Amino acid sequence: MKKDYDLRICTWNVRTLNWEGASIQLADALEKLKADITAIQEMRWTGQGCSKRANCDIYYSCHAERREFGCGFVVSRRLRHHVSNFTPVGERLATIRDKARFFNLSIICAHAPTEEKDDAVKDALYGMHASSVMDVRTFRGVNIDSDHYLIAAKIRMRLCRAKNVRPITQRKLDVTRLRSQRTATAYSTHFSELLHQPTPLPVDAGGLWAHISHSMRAAAEITIGFKRPPTRNQWYDEECRVAAAAKNAAYRKTLQSGATRATCDRYRENRKEERRLFKWKKWE
Repeated sequence: MKKDYDLRICTWNVRTLNWEGASIQLADALEKLKADITAIQEMRWTGQGCSKRANCDIYYSCHAERREFGCGFVVSRRLRHHVSNFTPVGERLATIRDKARFFNLSIICAHAPTEEKDDAVKDALYGMHASSVMDVRTFRGVNIDSDHYLIAAKIRMRLCRAKNVRPITQRKLDVTRLRSQRTATAYSTHFSELLHQPTPLPVDAGGLWAHISHSMRAAAEITIGFKRPPTRNQWYDEECRVAAAAKNAAYRKTLQSGATRATCDRYRENRKEERRLFKWKKWE
C-alpha cells in the first residue's frame, strides 16, 4: 500500500494557546511530526473561524467572550484543499469534513469532562474501525508547555485528487480616499459617464441594477483604487526560534529518568525567558 494512503491524525490537549508565539510553535511542532489533521482542546481563544498560516490552517470553535475551553483542528498544508466543511458547535465540540476518494471523512473534536457510556458500547464502536488504524502512539518530546502528551494515530484511507485552486476573492476598494473632495468629484464624474454610456439603457430591473453596479465598481477602481493588503507583524524571528529550541531541549531533559529538581528548575527558567522575549518582540 502506498504511503500516500496513510493519514496521520493526532489529538492534543494544549491547555492554552493564549500566549505570544503559541500557535507558531504548535504549527512548527506538528509540521515536524508530519501530522495531517490534529484535533486540539483547550485553545482558550475567542470566537470561531479559521486562521490560515503558511504551513497549516487552524480551525477554532471557542467561547464568544471568555477565554476558556475551546477546541478545533490544525490541518496541514497537504490537506488544506481537501477540507469541505468545518462546523463549530461550541467551545467543547467541533467537526471537520474532508474529501476522500471513495467517501468523505468526518472528524469530531469533543472535549468532554467525563465518560458517560459504558465500556461495552465504546468497544463496539471502536471495533468497527480497528482494521483501519495502523498505529497509535504518544509523543512525549514535542512541547507546547502543556502537561498533556500529543497522541498520534495512522489510519489507512484514500484521498481524492484535490485541485490546488485559489479562491476568487474581490479586492477591497480604498473608500477612505473619498474623504478627499478632489477624489470624490473625480469618482462622481466618471461614474456619471459610465452610467450613460450604453444607449438605450436596460429596461428590466435586473439588467438596470447590473449596469449600475458595474458602473459604480468600474468608476471606483479607476478613481479610488484598492486597499493595500495588511503587512503581518513578522516578530517571530530566529532569536525566538533559538529561545524556543533551548526551552524544548530543557523540557526533553526533564523527561529522562535521571532528571533532578535542578533540571526542572532550568526548564521553568528557560520557559520564563522565552515568554519574556516573545512579549517584548511582539509588542515592541
